Amino acid sequence: MTFEAHAPGTISGKASRSPTTRRGRRSHVISYVVVGAIGLLCINLGYCTTLVNAAVLPKRAEPAMSTYLVNKVKGQAAQASTDTRGNYSTTSRLFVKDWASGTFTEALLELYYPQLTVLNPSISSQLDATSFRYSLIPSASNSIIASWASQRPSTTNQFAYVSGGAAGDPASLGWAWIIASKTVSSAATNTSYENIIQQEVSYLGTVPRTSDGAMSHRPSTEPVQLWSDFICVTYLSDMVPPFLAGRGLETNNATLLLEAHAQIKIYRRYLQDRRTGLWMHITLGSWQDSGLWATGNGWAAAGMTRVLASMMHSPTPSAYSSQIADLVTWISEIINAAFARLDSNGMIPDYFNDSNTFSDSASSALLASVPFRLAQLGHGTSAQLTTATALRDKVIPKISTSSGWLQGCVNPLSWEQTTNTSPEAQSFVLLLEAAYRAYSSSQ
Repeated sequence: MTFEAHAPGTISGKASRSPTTRRGRRSHVISYVVVGAIGLLCINLGYCTTLVNAAVLPKRAEPAMSTYLVNKVKGQAAQASTDTRGNYSTTSRLFVKDWASGTFTEALLELYYPQLTVLNPSISSQLDATSFRYSLIPSASNSIIASWASQRPSTTNQFAYVSGGAAGDPASLGWAWIIASKTVSSAATNTSYENIIQQEVSYLGTVPRTSDGAMSHRPSTEPVQLWSDFICVTYLSDMVPPFLAGRGLETNNATLLLEAHAQIKIYRRYLQDRRTGLWMHITLGSWQDSGLWATGNGWAAAGMTRVLASMMHSPTPSAYSSQIADLVTWISEIINAAFARLDSNGMIPDYFNDSNTFSDSASSALLASVPFRLAQLGHGTSAQLTTATALRDKVIPKISTSSGWLQGCVNPLSWEQTTNTSPEAQSFVLLLEAAYRAYSSSQ
C-alpha cells in the first residue's frame, strides 16, 4: 500500500492499517563511533501545557540529576548508541544498533532541545516557520543522522540497513531525521534527507502485514511477527507509529496520523493480555514470547505517548478527538497495570508474569517517564505521578557515579539476563530526566 497525503477532513472511513514488527535483537551488536560535542544544556521547558489532573510532586522526590551525572550517562549512551558501521561486541560492553541510535537521538532532543519535539505544543507552527532552519541547530543528533546517512546503502529504502535487523527498527531514527532535514544548512543535504524520509514512509507501506493490517516488525524475508517494541522508538520517536505520527504532524497528513493510531489499535488487539491489561512481547511468526516483558510494555506506552502528543499538537487536534481518547486509555492501561505490580524492591520486574524474575532498572526508568509526559499533556493522574516519582527515586541511585552506567538492567539482546552496560537503558534515564524536568518546571 501507499500513504497518500490528506489534510484532515479530506478522507473518510478508517485509515489504512499497518503496525511493524521489531528487530531480531539477538543478531546484532556493534562498535561505536564517537559523536561530537553535545552543545550547551538548553532546557527551555516553558511550553508545558496546563494539566487536567495536576499533582504536586512528593517533597521527598530526588532533585534533578546533576549536570555531572547527566553527562556521565550521556557519554556512555553516545559511545554505545551511535555506531553506524555495524556488528561489534566486547566482553565488557553491549553495543547495539539503529533502535539504540534512534532512542538516543530522541533523548538528546527531549533533554536539550525540547522545542524541537512533538511534546512542544507549538511544534507544528515552528516547523512551518521560514526562520526555523537557522533558529536552533541540534548538532549532536544531527551528527548522528549524518553518520547514518553517510553509511546508508543506495540499495535500501530505509533510514538504515542492518543485516539481520527488523523492518521496524530504522524508523526509530525518524523524528531526528525530520529535524535534521529542517536544520541542516545545505540545500542539497536538505533535499537528500527529505527524499530519504519519503522513501522510509513508502517502504513502511510495503512491509508484510497480517490479514487485518498489522505491519510485521520483521522484514519480508521472514514470517509476519508482531513485537510490542514496534509501537515505540524513540521512544521514543522510536519505532513505526511515532515516526508515522511525527511525519503526519510535520506535513499535516491526516492519513499518516490515523495510520499510527490504527497500527497501535491492531497491535493492542493481538498483544494485550486481557486479564492484566499488559502487553505480551512477541506473537505470530516461527517463535513467540508470550511473557509480559516490562521493557516491551515501556516501549509501547512511551511510543503511544509520542503519537498522542503528535495528534494533540497537530494543526487540527479536534479532528483526532476519538483517537486521542483511545491513546490516553491505552497508555493508562499499561501504566496502571505495571505500577500495580512492582516487586518487593519497589521496582519494575523484568517479566510481570514470572515470579523468579529480577528487578529491572531499564524498564523502571522508561515506564516512570511516561506519567510525567502524560501529565504535561494534561492526562496524568496523581496516583501515576506518585508511583513514577518513587520509581525515579529508585532508579537514580543505581547509576554508577564513576562510570555513568545504569546498573541492574535487562540485557537488550537476551531478555531474561541482566547487564550493567545497556545502551538503551542510558537513553531511558535521559528520557526520564527530561520528562521529570519538563513536568517539574510546570508546577
